[in-house]
Amino acid sequence: MLSEFAGAARELHTAVLVNPHDIDGMARKISLALSMPLEERRERWLAMIDKLRATSVQTWFLDFVRMLDDVRRVVRPVPARRFAPVAIGHMERSLAQTS
Repeated sequence: MLSEFAGAARELHTAVLVNPHDIDGMARKISLALSMPLEERRERWLAMIDKLRATSVQTWFLDFVRMLDDVRRVVRPVPARRFAPVAIGHMERSLAQTS
C-alpha cells in the first residue's frame, strides 16, 4: 500500500494506491489487498522490486533536481500589485471606525 500523493506512486504504480485522507476508501483498499490472490500480490511485488532495482536513489534525486531546474526556468516573476493611495486611506478609515 502506498499513498497516491507520494512521489513514488508514479513509479510504483503496481502498489495498492490509497488516499490517506479518505478513510472509507482506505478501508476498501486494505480489504482489497488482504483478499488479493497470492499470484497477483507476487506479480505486483516483483514489478515494484524490478523498478526499484533498475533506478538508484541518485538517479531519482538527479531527475528531481533537473525537474526543479526546468520549473525555475519556466516561471516568470509576477509583478506585485500596487494599491492606490485612495484605497489604502479608505481601508485605514474603515479599520479606525471598527476599533
